[in-house]
Amino acid sequence: MRSVTLFTAQFADIPLEILAAKAREWGFDGLELGGHVDI
Repeated sequence: MRSVTLFTAQFADIPLEILAAKAREWGFDGLELGGHVDI
């Protein structure tokens, strides 16, 4: 079965720690970091 990930750019105003916990609650398998990392 394929993993289901959440792209985080649309949630950039939510701290990553909170978003990661919510994503797990919502059933996502992982995160694709969009707006949470400055490169």
